[in-house]
Amino acid sequence: MVSNPNFFSTSSNGTPLNQIRDAVDFPHTGLIKALNGAMSDRAIISGCDITISNSSAQGSTGNNFVTVTAGIGIIEGKRCGITGNAQTIAAAPPVNSFHLVVAPKPSSSGSTQIVLRTSTTTNTIPDLTAGDTIVAVIKYLGGSTAPEIQYLTADKKTNSLSIAREDSSVYTEGLTIQSTTNGDIEIEGKEQDKDIIFKANDGGTPTEVMRIDGSTSRIGIGTNTPATMLHLKSSGTGEPKVTLENSNDDSQEPQLEFKKNGTSPANSDDLGIIRFVGDDSNGSAHLYAYMMSDAENVTAGAETGRIFFFVSKAGTTVEMLGLSHDEIVVNEAGEDTNFRVESDTNANMLFVDAGNDRVGIGTNTPSATLEVATGGTFRTPRLPTVGIGSPTTLTEATHAGAYLLCGANVTLPATSSQGEHYTILNTTTGNITVARNGNNINNAASDITVATHNGVTCIAVGQNDWIALGV
Repeated sequence: MVSNPNFFSTSSNGTPLNQIRDAVDFPHTGLIKALNGAMSDRAIISGCDITISNSSAQGSTGNNFVTVTAGIGIIEGKRCGITGNAQTIAAAPPVNSFHLVVAPKPSSSGSTQIVLRTSTTTNTIPDLTAGDTIVAVIKYLGGSTAPEIQYLTADKKTNSLSIAREDSSVYTEGLTIQSTTNGDIEIEGKEQDKDIIFKANDGGTPTEVMRIDGSTSRIGIGTNTPATMLHLKSSGTGEPKVTLENSNDDSQEPQLEFKKNGTSPANSDDLGIIRFVGDDSNGSAHLYAYMMSDAENVTAGAETGRIFFFVSKAGTTVEMLGLSHDEIVVNEAGEDTNFRVESDTNANMLFVDAGNDRVGIGTNTPSATLEVATGGTFRTPRLPTVGIGSPTTLTEATHAGAYLLCGANVTLPATSSQGEHYTILNTTTGNITVARNGNNINNAASDITVATHNGVTCIAVGQNDWIALGV
């Protein structure tokens, strides 16, 4: 058995195997070695110009001082800078000896410096060290005769990758990776409606983590059938979570932005929606809630926006909360949905009974339009005032529950509701009359008189009659 030396070698069974040498036509072995490098994805693509001269300052004799300029190479598939250098062929090399100008394997910094591999034997080319990328072969002719140079470079201008498969013995290209004319990196699927699939080795098993759907131009992470432009799906053992994180930089805080552009924006244009969807008992997807924002006013300099919150109720989605620049609206849809605010120790600090149109403070069962729970208190430093300067018939909407500063006679309403009350203050220097309007006051069919700078409170009781306090 002869071990593979991993380079072009002679067929000798000796150990170690020798690299191919050619004592007849020197380009042959140089080309073979360069071909070996090309098969390893190593080639010089530009630069590395060579000058050969006699330089006594370098201690050289004859034309054996080699200067190589900087260049560019593709070495093991990576673009690599080649640093120029000066090298000296042996002071007295054999006539018709051949020498390799090479770029060794790059350092960890990704660069490499030209070196010279020299031959000590006539008509032979030196061995190729592992990792060498050949620039040129130099044939030393002796004395003052100029050496011959044969460049073995690729003159490569662009690089692209083509991935294909055999389809009925035909090369079918599936994907290319290339740099475009403006410097972008372009990855293109070449076959119509074919997906691009990314797999990772998960515990020793290749597992799909992302797919670009060729027929819909959608991206799926955790799913091979993305239903939207970007579809994230958990496998059942993890959560489909998106995290936006920064390094505590207040000027670069994480952001989630919904942006709508257009040449002709209009008032009430929708700007974005966040939807919450889940299956119902029949296994059908249902929209349970969503948040939406719109541009209420798009006029430049007067732009205003709104946010709305919707929830599903009895299978129908209704608006529950709306936030705008001038109001906050709860239950815009007018649903029989109560509104409750908790305090530190009271679960019903504020309660709106939607079905009965009542408000409770400290109670969730208000029996009046506004009720303060037993033991609670109510305080107002003053009531509103209404001025009356001419004879007026009182109305609940305008006069009830206020201090009426009367400079003229007033007449009670002909019809009233129990508990409706009016506080009448005489601001004149004489008496004023409070007319009963066909009903009784204090169980008497007569009007009442309020003396100067005095007052009376009239409270409606059954059958539109009145009780007057303070007369």
